[in-house]
Amino acid sequence: MIYKTLVNRSLLIVLFFSPQLSAIEFKHELQEELETAYTEEVFRDDNGAPTIFFGKKDPKCTKNCSNALSFDGKRKLTFPKKSYLLTTTRYTGESFAIIRQPIKDSSYSHFYFISSSSLNKSFSYKLIFTPCSGSSTIITRDGALVCLSEKTIEIYKKPTGRDQKVDESNVQVLKLPAKAQISKLNNNLTGDIGIAIINTEQQKLYYAELNNLLMLNRANSAWSSHYTLIHDRSDSRDVLAVYPNSSSHGVVAAYEYVNVLNKNTTIYNFEDNAASRRIITNNINGNFGTNPEVFFYDDEQVLFTAKSSEDGDLHSYLIDVETLKAEETFYSDNPEQSNIDFLSGYSIALNSWFMSQSAGDSIRTDYDINNSLLQSVYFQARYRDTQLTLKYLTNEVKESSTNSVSYLTGLVDFNGFFDGADTLRLQVDWSQLSGTATYKSTDYLINGESEFSSKFESDYKNFELLIFSEHGNYFGFSYSTMAMPSAIGLSISEESTSIVGWAFDEDYKQTTLMLKAGSDEAAYGARYEVNYNRGFFRPNIGVGLVGRGISDAAITEATSSTTTKKITGDWTWVALLGLDTGYTHQRRWEEYKGIGYSVQLGLRAELYYQAESYQTADDEELFVNMERVDFNLGPYVQFNAIF
Repeated sequence: MIYKTLVNRSLLIVLFFSPQLSAIEFKHELQEELETAYTEEVFRDDNGAPTIFFGKKDPKCTKNCSNALSFDGKRKLTFPKKSYLLTTTRYTGESFAIIRQPIKDSSYSHFYFISSSSLNKSFSYKLIFTPCSGSSTIITRDGALVCLSEKTIEIYKKPTGRDQKVDESNVQVLKLPAKAQISKLNNNLTGDIGIAIINTEQQKLYYAELNNLLMLNRANSAWSSHYTLIHDRSDSRDVLAVYPNSSSHGVVAAYEYVNVLNKNTTIYNFEDNAASRRIITNNINGNFGTNPEVFFYDDEQVLFTAKSSEDGDLHSYLIDVETLKAEETFYSDNPEQSNIDFLSGYSIALNSWFMSQSAGDSIRTDYDINNSLLQSVYFQARYRDTQLTLKYLTNEVKESSTNSVSYLTGLVDFNGFFDGADTLRLQVDWSQLSGTATYKSTDYLINGESEFSSKFESDYKNFELLIFSEHGNYFGFSYSTMAMPSAIGLSISEESTSIVGWAFDEDYKQTTLMLKAGSDEAAYGARYEVNYNRGFFRPNIGVGLVGRGISDAAITEATSSTTTKKITGDWTWVALLGLDTGYTHQRRWEEYKGIGYSVQLGLRAELYYQAESYQTADDEELFVNMERVDFNLGPYVQFNAIF
């Protein structure tokens, strides 16, 4: 009855307030988009750049599968299963790939430089160090590997001959004009390579063509620059594209996240010593511009393509170069980055719990758990560079003796994790569980009984500290506690399946520490969307440790007939697979700087698996032989406040 009321009221709210948003809604559009999206990959296909495939040689293979490399679907080269594709580059008439193949029983690797024109392994060489720690790599027309990092450009020249090592004499290092928080490399069809970097502290974009940098007489003057609206809280992943038309002319495309009410796609034009900037689109509702691509369709036109959150599709624009040189005419009403990011919420779910626990092959505990209400509250906020959630937790630890909060904040220096869009969330979940635990074993009786039941009541509590970054993705820690009766089985070692001691622990408690990763619809909507409705499907995963709190009474009972009284195996691994799916409705007011709310109506499911302990028993210890599976599932409604 509670659930039906909850769902019915939530559906009425969603249906009453739902605006219809199905297409991209732009505040500004420099010109109309093309009817069909045109990608850089197709452009290279159309201009004679050989395609590249690297993957399983036999698609039907499932074990110890060899890999294969081919160009334009022609003859394949075979590589061992542990080999992988380091980077590729495509030019008209010739494409290149570098395959990394680890050498058995060695820290070295073979690096095979393969050209579509030769398609053999004759150009094989070793690196005595790991190359390309940077975010962007490319291969020059003469076979050098170029890596772009935060501070330098590293050029690993291909040695002549066969099986030669690349040492420091083969590496050329060029210093960047500023630290690159965002960077990108790309080549045109003939061999020019463009370099684009953004320093978010300066809010400046730099561009250069590689050959100009390598010319000693132009090294200092080869870089051009222009201001950008990308700041230290903007998105930084998959937001930049670059393409050189020649050594003297290139373009850079960027997705500029200024704030939720001001999101641009922008093209920067660099020609000789002149630089210009034009905003292609600006949107409030929706989020268009991620995964940008830009290239010269011909000498006079530039083609720009990016992805939209509204339909998940790519959209393209064909723009005259002369238009890019013209003066900018659009200016947003919200030009500054937000000082405050705030998101808080409450959810209530009707959860069904299913659990099963075993001790060896002959003992198990079955649970019949009543449906229960699982409630959650969370809070995440940031004022400029100050994480208000972290500030609150620091004060909480100072003024309180709450072990769970203190332990989580002590696990890691969270300040070291914050970068760009990152915001810290504190979440607390709680529920009251009740039900029956039934002990079952035909071989190991307790008080002469092979099966008996015990009723229980338990409080479930879960505390989470999660770092949210771009697109609603998160990473963080959770700490949870739960108590309920459980069968205990003891073996002489971790390798033994025989039970030498057993008990039914009515005071069993467990503590779970977990590392979690996933994505959250409310967090995505708060950062990128204003008014929107859509369905969502967001999985999450976790891995961690479980501390098995076996009571002293149960240990005494289980070891009553053994000479060994000490136990081990009370810590074990746990894995989580979760899913959050449903429908979201969000409404915000532009005139109040984006203040608003969102509602999610959905279904959450979580599957936990506890394996046997990773610990080992010595001659004076008995091993806790236990496995456990927990599954909870339930509909929920969540209300969020946004600012």
